[in-house]
This record gives sequence, structure tokens and C-alpha cells, in this order.
Amino acid sequence: MNSKAIMQQPSAGCRQSRVPSVHPVLSVILPVLNEAEILPAVLEDLRRQEAIAIEIIVADGGSTATTRQVAAALGARV
Repeated sequence: MNSKAIMQQPSAGCRQSRVPSVHPVLSVILPVLNEAEILPAVLEDLRRQEAIAIEIIVADGGSTATTRQVAAALGARV
């Protein structure tokens, strides 16, 4: 195994970390149901993480509200 640190290349929906890493990108899966009101704050808190490249996936469980649209508008994979 190569001991050099490797800068991760995130996929679509990820932001690049400035910290070299030998670990894969962290995927956060948020199961939601009608959470449109709090979703923006949750996604913003996750994006503030500085030390890791993060991929956010919102798993909508059949919301009747605008949860799916809010998540997509904020750049999360739905």
C-alpha cells in the first residue's frame, strides 16, 4: 500500500475537501419524510464540515410536502 496521502476526487453532489485523505469520501444518507422545513439547516450543517469530502444523499420516504424539491434545489442527491 502506498503511504502517500491521496486527495479524494468527489463525485457529483460532493464537495472537495482541502485535506488530503487516504480514506474514501464520507457518504451521509438522510432518511426523510415531510422534512422540508428543517432540511436546509441540516444540509448546511453537513456542508460546514471542513476535514472531509462529503456526499449527501436524501432518501425521501414518500413525502407529501416539498421535501424532495427542497433537497434537490439545495444540491443533495435525492
